[in-house]
Parts: sequence; structure tokens; C-alpha cells
Amino acid sequence: MEYTFQIPIRPQVKQRPRFNGHAYTPKKTREFEKILSVYFSKIKRPLPFALEIEIDFVFQKPKRAAKSYPSRGDLDNYAKAVLDSMNKKVFEDDSQVVRLTCSKRFGESDLICVKVTRINDA
Repeated sequence: MEYTFQIPIRPQVKQRPRFNGHAYTPKKTREFEKILSVYFSKIKRPLPFALEIEIDFVFQKPKRAAKSYPSRGDLDNYAKAVLDSMNKKVFEDDSQVVRLTCSKRFGESDLICVKVTRINDA
């Protein structure tokens, strides 16, 4: 079983929680995760088994790239934003993810590619 998602949006990192008497997630992160969750809702109910997830973060290449790779943001913070938006849509809990592969690169346009694969028990 495999699901593939191509989400035409500029990748964003998961921002750190803010504190104002209580902890809260910043608005920009909440809105980003809400957009992603709409794409993941094509899976009718959360999958109940171990999963492998591959995420490719594609950034539109600027006219003058200073480096051969996108340097903004830590890869793990990009992945966290995507995984959090998958919670209760693709899986019940992110502890079900037993293999995670992520990459970030330049491309023609901003895009997040996600592949979810069931891990078969041996």
C-alpha cells in the first residue's frame, strides 16, 4: 500500500512554540499545517500500521543561488511541520513512522512531495 502527495506550496519550518502565559503554536505554522492536512485528508481514516515516509522539499531556484542547496531552515524542522500535519489524518501517532527519509533541493517551483508506504511485518 502506498500513497503519494504532491503539494504545490513553499516548504516552511515548524516554528518553536511561543509563550504568553501559556504555550501556543505560532499562527504561520498553524495555517501551513492546516493547508497540508487538507491534502492528507484524502486518506479516509488513519492507517493502523508501521509506515515509511519519504519527504522531498523542493524550493524554486533563485536567479542567483549563492549555494547549490537551499540553506534556509533545518531539514528536521521542515519534516516536523509535515509530520504534525499528518497526525490523525495519515496515522494515529507519529510513533508509527519507523523509517523517515527527507531531502531538500532546488527545482522549477516550490513543492513538497510525500510518499507514505506500509511496512510489511516479516
